[in-house]
Parts: sequence; C-alpha cells; structure tokens
Amino acid sequence: MTTKFFEAVGVNRPVLLMPDNADTLADMVRQTGCGLVSSDAKEIEGFLTTKLDEWRTFGYTKGSLDEKTRMEFSRKKGAEKVEKMILELTGKGK
Repeated sequence: MTTKFFEAVGVNRPVLLMPDNADTLADMVRQTGCGLVSSDAKEIEGFLTTKLDEWRTFGYTKGSLDEKTRMEFSRKKGAEKVEKMILELTGKGK
C-alpha cells in the first residue's frame, strides 16, 4: 500500500481511489470510511464536486474519520510500532 494513503488518513483528508481494483488498499478505504473507491465516472464526479464545494466554502476538505481511527494511522502510532519492533528484536522489549 502506498505511503500517500497513510499520510492522507493520518491528517484526516479524504481519499479517492480509482479504479476499484478490489485490492487491499480498496478494502482499507472502505473499512475506515476515509473516502471513495469507485470505477463509476458519475460517482467519482459527485465526490470531486462535493470536495471542491467544501474547499471553496471552508478552505479545506473535510475528513470523515473519527479521532481514534485517524490516530491509528498517525506518524506517532507508526513510530511507536517501529520502536516496539526494535525493542523486541534487541531483547529490550517487554
């Protein structure tokens, strides 16, 4: 999976994934509800129009994640996971 996905989710920005390849990334977007996965041109157009209207109105696009889900994708959480792996590999983990 692309790091851009994790970056977007970590800062709660909407994700548009097209086409729908029914892969792991598509599953993750659907599970988190962080955006749209589609191969339908009208559906994609509607999503983009909505996000453009949000940007024009608010100066940013609204994310749809709750804070707990967003934090699972944050750099802080990623760093904690790396730290835990290193500690386990060096025998210093709990």
